[in-house]
Amino acid sequence: MHQDILGQSSISLTGRDFLTAPQDERVRSLCSRFYNKSLWKLGVPLFLSVHIKQYSPEGTAHKFSVRMLLTAGQVFEAAASDWDLLVAVHKTMNKLSGELEHRFHLSDQGKR
Repeated sequence: MHQDILGQSSISLTGRDFLTAPQDERVRSLCSRFYNKSLWKLGVPLFLSVHIKQYSPEGTAHKFSVRMLLTAGQVFEAAASDWDLLVAVHKTMNKLSGELEHRFHLSDQGKR
């Protein structure tokens, strides 16, 4: 995904072995966009860890749980679940964005 100065990945995606190829590509794309947006807003080195879990794998409908950790000098965590994988990813990203906004007041920067 993203490589930092030391050549290590800045985004870690785990628990996605059950995803189809289109789902996997879409999740990777969303995480990459979120990472770039957060990096631009914060301006500090980041590490994004995303863990996806699938519930009731033997049934016809699957519920997905997404947990994200963003390390930007301190650790921010958010989690959400939904029956639609992409909705769960978006919910988690929105919660994490809210935490970043609350901590750093990003929308107030540049208004002075």
